[in-house]
Amino acid sequence: MKNIILFLIFTLALSCGRDNRHRGDTNALKNGENWDGFNEMRPMNSMEEYFYIVSATGEISGNHDKLSIFKLPYEEGRHTVHRTGNNTIDSLVGVAYVTIAGGDQPTGGWNVPEIPDSSNYVEITFYDECTQEVEGFFNLTLVGGPIPPDTVHFENGHFEGKICDD
Repeated sequence: MKNIILFLIFTLALSCGRDNRHRGDTNALKNGENWDGFNEMRPMNSMEEYFYIVSATGEISGNHDKLSIFKLPYEEGRHTVHRTGNNTIDSLVGVAYVTIAGGDQPTGGWNVPEIPDSSNYVEITFYDECTQEVEGFFNLTLVGGPIPPDTVHFENGHFEGKICDD
C-alpha cells in the first residue's frame, strides 16, 4: 500500500513539473469568432482557499491576449463575476482581459461592468480534490478597452486543466 501511495505522489509531482507549462485548454466564441488558448491554473498565494486560471492565445513572445479568472473556490458551482481586484479584500470572483503586443506591452484592457449581472458567470462543473483537475464553462461581457472594440463578449466558453503550484 505504501508503494502505491508513493507512486501516486511521484506521478502527481511529475504531472505538475516545471517543464509542463501547458496544463489545460480554454476555448470560447470571442465576439463571434473562435478563440482557442492554453491555460495554467494555480493556487492564489495570498488566499489559499482560491485558485486562478490564466488563459492565453498567440505567441507569448509576440502579440497575444490573456483572460484571467481569479478567486475561484475549490468546489463545483456557478459564480457570478464581479468587478474586483486580484486582492484579498473580498471573495468575489473576478476577471481581467488584456491584449499584449511584442510580448510585454499591454495595448488594451477590459473588465466586468460595474453592476454585476448573472449572465456574466464562471461555472465549475467538475473538481477533483485528489488530482486537482478542473473543468467548467463561462460567459462574459467585458467593457473598457482603450482600443476597439469597447465591448468583448466571450460566449460558450469552456476550460479544463489541472491546478499545479510549482
